Amino acid sequence: MAKKAINPTKSLKIPQIIKLSAKICALISKKLVTQFTARIFTTPIKHKIPKREFEMDQKSMQKKIYVPAIDKTIVTYEYGISRRRILLVHGWSGRGTQLFKIADELLVNGYSTVSFDAPAHGKSEGKTTIMSEFIASILEIEKQLGPFEIAIGHSLGGMSVLNAIKDGLNVK
Repeated sequence: MAKKAINPTKSLKIPQIIKLSAKICALISKKLVTQFTARIFTTPIKHKIPKREFEMDQKSMQKKIYVPAIDKTIVTYEYGISRRRILLVHGWSGRGTQLFKIADELLVNGYSTVSFDAPAHGKSEGKTTIMSEFIASILEIEKQLGPFEIAIGHSLGGMSVLNAIKDGLNVK
């Protein structure tokens, strides 16, 4: 049986409470509505770790790393043991274990991986973040856990990797 197509107008519908709140804020002040919308766009949704990611979560060596450039602490996942290391970077509202399928394939091919929960994501502290904090985290991870042969990013993680390379991340 074929899957039912998702109606894009329904899935992209902004909840009424958000619309109403924004309108009320706009009536009060432009600054307030700006702060309200900025908060919405900088607050990721923290999802519970799904069962499919349990193995990577349990088998990885996890540690907290302080990122002085942003004054935040993040959680890292070192998965596998090899001098050939690859950095994995998740996207918005993701987790360091989210790219477990890629990590598992890399292990089979002789690599180990390092991933992390970006600020305000997964097990890392905070409620809000922006791409510059992803980039600062990547650069600090390279200092403490690198070097990396390759960096792989998904969505915002991909953009963050590209910008981190521009800012000095050294990968092949």
